[in-house]
Amino acid sequence: MAQNKASEDQPDDKFAVSVVVDGAKARRKFVDTYHLDYGESADPRERENALTFFATKAEIAQLENDGFKLERGANMSARGRERMAEIDPVDHFAEGKNIPTGLGRKLKER
Repeated sequence: MAQNKASEDQPDDKFAVSVVVDGAKARRKFVDTYHLDYGESADPRERENALTFFATKAEIAQLENDGFKLERGANMSARGRERMAEIDPVDHFAEGKNIPTGLGRKLKER
């Protein structure tokens, strides 16, 4: 059930989005005009005419209203929630009181 809840869209979720821009000047203008989450993808060497960024549904709608043709990818926020649900919140080492088991050399208590 946590998996289903994690994968549901939330209002402020960010999606991976691509837009095609014509040339370096148009690319720079887009980046300067729209203050989006570009991560490290705003590097002009990425793909000559494509720019990838992360945007909310509201930001995507605004860009589409401004005439851009966008390719919307995965919901990265939901993907992050799903991955976090895989992590067990229990402190398996009980703040260092339990000696880890498994392969490797164990240090003796001092």
